[in-house]
Amino acid sequence: MKYICLFSVLFTFVALFILSCNDEKFGGPCHYHEIPGVAEIISVTEVSTPTYCDTAVDVRFDFIPYDISLLDEDPYSAWPVDSVRFMIGSGANPPRRWIEAVGLTVGTEHQCTRLWIYSGTCSPVIYRFDDIDKNSVFDSCDVWEQEAP
Repeated sequence: MKYICLFSVLFTFVALFILSCNDEKFGGPCHYHEIPGVAEIISVTEVSTPTYCDTAVDVRFDFIPYDISLLDEDPYSAWPVDSVRFMIGSGANPPRRWIEAVGLTVGTEHQCTRLWIYSGTCSPVIYRFDDIDKNSVFDSCDVWEQEAP
């Protein structure tokens, strides 16, 4: 029994050593190609999902690249560029008070970059609003002072 335990431990260490020497990449860091353009806000509608501080809204935008041919190189070009959902955090709807404060209202245009991943295992497609600080959403309400439900 003593030798079985010793063999099991030794086998585990050898297996971990061999796996750690593998050159195959798993996980991050992630690298993206960028497609600069404009996001035009096309709708802002109330939703029933509450957020932590205000009425949640579903914000949709159309992405218009400056150079449409760059979408041909995008392996995720089948992912929509029309009626894209604007999200904060891990996919939450933003509070109305915040979107009004940063100017995300119907008909406005914002500098936006579509990013598609070419290495790593992060989100395949991300939209970055270059003229909006998404972290400022935390300034729009007293998130940290509320009691947990």
